[in-house]
Parts: sequence; C-alpha cells; structure tokens
Amino acid sequence: MEERLAQFIYLALRTAPASDTALRGIVALRKVMFDSYGEKRQRELVAAWNDIPLPWADGDAVTGPARCLAEEGIGRLWIEAGMPRDTARRLNHLFHTMFDLMKVALKDDEYLFLEIDERLAQDPPGFSSARIIANMALARAMYQGDAGQIAQSAHRVQDILFRWKAEERDCGRDYEIEGVRWVIENADNIDHWSHMVRARLGAILARRASLMPREKLQ
Repeated sequence: MEERLAQFIYLALRTAPASDTALRGIVALRKVMFDSYGEKRQRELVAAWNDIPLPWADGDAVTGPARCLAEEGIGRLWIEAGMPRDTARRLNHLFHTMFDLMKVALKDDEYLFLEIDERLAQDPPGFSSARIIANMALARAMYQGDAGQIAQSAHRVQDILFRWKAEERDCGRDYEIEGVRWVIENADNIDHWSHMVRARLGAILARRASLMPREKLQ
C-alpha cells in the first residue's frame, strides 16, 4: 500500500465519529501498514499523522485544531513534569479525556465499569469500545493523581487488551500494552507528576481568565 493512500484512509477514520467500526478500521489499516512497511515505519507514520490538526467530527463545541492544540499542550505539561517524551506520545490517546475533565465531570468509575462489563459480555465481545471506556477511567486517575487508582485502572485496561489479543492475535494493540505496562510500573511517579500538571493548568486558566474582558466573565 502506498503511504499517501494509507494516510488518506487513516485521516478519514480518525476524523470519523468515534465508533467500534472506525477503531477496527484503524486496527486493520495499521496491520496492513505493519506488513508493508515494518513496525518502526508504521509507528513513525502514525505519530506524524496524529500531529495533523483535523476538523472534529463528533459534534464537540471545541473546534478540531483548538482541541488538538489543547491536548498537545497537556502532553507537554506531562513531559515538563518528568514523563519521558516517547511515553507521552504513546499515551497521547489519554489526553483527550484529561482535556474534557477541565470542562465537564466524567461519569463515576462504577458506572464506567458497568459499561465495560456490558461491552465484554457481548457476542462477540466489544473489546475496542470497552478499552475506550477503561482508558477514560485511567486518564481520570492519572489526572487526579491517585497511585492506587492509577494502577487499578491500568490493570483493567491491560486485562482488556490481553483478552482482545488472545481473541484476535492481529488486533494490533501491542504498543498500547507496552504503554499501559509502563503506567503500572510508574504509578507513583505519575501521582507526583499529576500534581504539577494540575497546578500548571490551574495557573494557565487563572491567567487566561484575568485577561478576559470583564463583561465576558459576568
């Protein structure tokens, strides 16, 4: 497959509303890319394509470019706090939820875990959607900075990924398994870094509010 064609398909799937079908399409595409270019080149291309600002397609009030910049900024704050740059790139799918946590409250973990169990009880199991929901809980735990909760949530994601791989050997989630394993091993560090990230975000938001015209604050 030509790289330009692969890029076109990847960006189309990435722009599409979040769904199990879109995720499975990305998984299938990355498997073809892996076979065509090798693992290293496949990951380099996907990393580059993830940096391309896209129009958001899920009805969110925040425009795609603005959201991409905000999520990239959150990633940079984690790097400044101490997270390795390569790891931050590998975990960038969690920054979407961290951005949302700044605006709205996330459903509590008990509700999210019930949704995960429902997805896994389907026939066939909805591994990709269960993994999305589990990553939401993991992102919140990392953002809030509770080492025990971080490890627990990461283990839940890891379990889903392992089950998915056992069911579909070519599911293409090995890089995510590596990322969540790193989270488990570094839960204490993430706990420490999260306080720095939230403090920095708070300072940025406070400064932004102070610069807004008074009438917009009322």
